[in-house]
Amino acid sequence: MSFLRQTSRLGCLWASCLTPAARIDLNLRVNRVTHQLSRGPFHTSISRPTYSQPGNRNAPSARPRQAREEHDGENNWNQSPPPRFYRYFNAPNIVVGGLVGACVGMYAYTVFVTYELKTTASSGAIAAQRWLNDHFIHSLKNAKEGRYYTIVTSAFMHQSLLHLAMNMIGLWSFGRILVSGIGAPSFLVLYFGSVIAGGLAQDFIWEEQGMWNAGGLGASGGVLGVFAATACIIPRGQMGFLFIPMPMWAGAALMVGLSVGGMQDRWLPGLGHAAHLGGMAFGAFWWLVAIRRGRLHRVR
Repeated sequence: MSFLRQTSRLGCLWASCLTPAARIDLNLRVNRVTHQLSRGPFHTSISRPTYSQPGNRNAPSARPRQAREEHDGENNWNQSPPPRFYRYFNAPNIVVGGLVGACVGMYAYTVFVTYELKTTASSGAIAAQRWLNDHFIHSLKNAKEGRYYTIVTSAFMHQSLLHLAMNMIGLWSFGRILVSGIGAPSFLVLYFGSVIAGGLAQDFIWEEQGMWNAGGLGASGGVLGVFAATACIIPRGQMGFLFIPMPMWAGAALMVGLSVGGMQDRWLPGLGHAAHLGGMAFGAFWWLVAIRRGRLHRVR
């Protein structure tokens, strides 16, 4: 996922041929909102503002009604006035930015602990390192000792700055698109569900191979789940893989092929390829059972 980047053509989500109830507006800077909000599973809604009546003298002057935009063909829809608070609440940046900020903060703390271990090797630094290993590393050992939550907390830990940057670029690029389209609650279920599914898939591989001391960390499973769901919604949207433009469906197929080959030790050893596949599988599953059944239809 880290090799993937968003291009400007992903904006085809709102410019494409959606049904009137499904049209969404991803350009939050111009304060445009949907004509009809989806009421699919876990979808949030925004209340419409009420304006003062012209006959009330004590009330402020009535706001003129916006001119309705009429489009010919299949995309006839009317534009509603934006909510007053919409410009102050940017859900995509807040939700995705919160996840990115948590990962960056945890990485900064691990760098500090590592520096303390190398310089002073104090008892506090040793205790902090032990605490991180027990509560933020996904492993069969931690699971058997009752720390099942590490399958989620490990998604906030990263091994290196490159590892962190690659995952956060992918999460920021594709995550904001999905929050705008399906709502924050559905996106959070998608992200953390992909993290858990990827962790369970990695546990299965570790048990089959007898790797009881192996451990994993990183948000790759959740990020790839977000990417897989985006690829299901806009399979022909353009993306870049190592600066090579290709459709979203081709990028998803390429990631699956790389993960399958990596599980057979053909390339990229040491990566959680099973976690990548598990995250992508949950992303496609959530699109099938929740996103597709809502008002946000697949874009061809």
